[in-house]
Amino acid sequence: MLGPKGWCALEIIGHRANSGRIAIFYSMVGIKAVEVDVSLKSGKPMALHGRPSVRRATPIGRLWGWIDYKLFYRDPLYKPMPLANWLERLWSMGFTKVVIDVKSGGIDPTLLASEVERGWPGQVIYTSENHRYLRRLREEASAVVYTTYSILPVDVADPALKAGAEGVSIRFDLAIEDNVIRALRQSGLKVVVWTVNTEDQAKTVEKLGVDAIVSDRPDKVLRALDKREK
Repeated sequence: MLGPKGWCALEIIGHRANSGRIAIFYSMVGIKAVEVDVSLKSGKPMALHGRPSVRRATPIGRLWGWIDYKLFYRDPLYKPMPLANWLERLWSMGFTKVVIDVKSGGIDPTLLASEVERGWPGQVIYTSENHRYLRRLREEASAVVYTTYSILPVDVADPALKAGAEGVSIRFDLAIEDNVIRALRQSGLKVVVWTVNTEDQAKTVEKLGVDAIVSDRPDKVLRALDKREK
């Protein structure tokens, strides 16, 4: 079942917890919320970001693209795990909240929601840059959805409201532009900022009064904010 809506005050979310090594690090740091990328593979939702859709034009470019993917996209080095199985493992590690970041719009919303429910008894929020897909998740699976912004729309609240979202997951450099957070707040939307990896960024975001931070380095964020998750 879907858990309670929203976030506690300035929650720290571990970014791309798609592999064991990353999940263990987040568990050691002590955070309770993680993000998992989900893509469709062989007709099944998998805990997988997947390679970028843009393919480089030259052999050297493709080689560097492969290296970039293996080093920085945080997918498992070997075989990815079916989503429900991976969520069960994360739950057993002590995490209690998960953000499902949907990378493949071709996943049937009810199938995705059922796979998540099968593996995860805690709180679930879905994010995606595919806002039409999020609306389907909201309507067909009664999911809690947050629209992802990697570009800034003219009316910052409009895409989220049209998708039926309860919040926005917004890139750090967009969040710090003048009046962006205020406009989202005035529209009744919750705000998650990604990806915050330095102490200076964490302190900047804290002053904005957002609900959550997504980070590859929650240890640095927690140190900057001088607190530990309880």
